[in-house]
Amino acid sequence: IVDNFIDTDIPKKTSLVTPREGALIDVVSLTVQQSDAMFKDRIARILDKKLLSPEEILEAVYQCAPYSGMSRAMDAANKVAEILVAKNISISAEMRASVSGVEDRFKKGTDAQIELFGEHFKKIQEAGKDNVPLSNYFLAINCFGDYYTRKGLTLKDREFITMVMLVNLGVEPQLRAHIAANLGVGRSPEFLEQAIYRTLPYSGYPKMLNAQSYLKDESEKFYHAKKTSPTHKLTLDEYKKQTKFPVGA
Repeated sequence: IVDNFIDTDIPKKTSLVTPREGALIDVVSLTVQQSDAMFKDRIARILDKKLLSPEEILEAVYQCAPYSGMSRAMDAANKVAEILVAKNISISAEMRASVSGVEDRFKKGTDAQIELFGEHFKKIQEAGKDNVPLSNYFLAINCFGDYYTRKGLTLKDREFITMVMLVNLGVEPQLRAHIAANLGVGRSPEFLEQAIYRTLPYSGYPKMLNAQSYLKDESEKFYHAKKTSPTHKLTLDEYKKQTKFPVGA
């Protein structure tokens, strides 16, 4: 039942999601759900089918840390390492590197926030790391500066899998914000709808249905704003005036 639903039923109805994107959904969903046996099985299949590189798998796991908590990501990363050793697969040391230095982390972190969430994050960047609330500081240097700026996955990839994590975690305000960010970087509502259905085996029906409801609401707000704004940046700013947009993440 499980394999048929995951590998046949759902992909058949969600063709907008590529095999690579489906593999990313598997990795982060099972990481935040603290899966053991199914996680190991899925990682092995993903490697055997070459849907993701070892570096992409690890980067997807690392991206979970600021959202699911570091312990879940560390446990999952150790499981991936065990599988790679068993299969005699090596990874590039370059992909483990992140940005360094507090100033660099704050600047690069807020750059990512500006790109994803809009120009109002320039005020945080301009205020400087010593003049912002601690929540904004930690979000900038750690959540975005340490993770979103890493190599191995694009910013668009990372924003996509962050939304997937939040579906699995069932946290409404942050999920709404990251649905909006995915719309802002060019993901269509139809694609996001199918991606949310892809989480169903891991998140369960209640969280999936809630996420679909949030997607409907946020898409309507986003495209209403788009009609009143001539540019992408203004569209996002108008959108944020119409919705409860949480600070930071």
